[in-house]
Amino acid sequence: MPNFLESEQGSDRLPEGLGEALVQRQFLLNDADLNEVARCRGPVNRLGFAVQLCTLRSYGFFLPNLMNVPDEVRDTLASRLGLLSIGLDGYPSDGNTRHTYLERLRATRGTCAAEKSSANDSQPI
Repeated sequence: MPNFLESEQGSDRLPEGLGEALVQRQFLLNDADLNEVARCRGPVNRLGFAVQLCTLRSYGFFLPNLMNVPDEVRDTLASRLGLLSIGLDGYPSDGNTRHTYLERLRATRGTCAAEKSSANDSQPI
């Protein structure tokens, strides 16, 4: 059962060398996904949101950093969104925007935020 946490307890990146067949299967966007992605402002936000959505669905966690997204994942999703394959260094990292996007992703996938185990762990995700 996937743990729907930002991945301080698991991996912090997608596996290397996913291969085209796996990327084609795991990084699909249905009509509902495309509608949710379209709510994001700007190409980098749309692409980053799509990466997070597919990562949550396929691997069960949010990526804390989108800088290491494999090229084949970024290229595949960009093509599916009708975007140029751009770097994700401009994807929001400020707490408020990131929190809003993560909550939208949780709502889209029907998951809820996990409780932190102590007050010392209370970093925004």
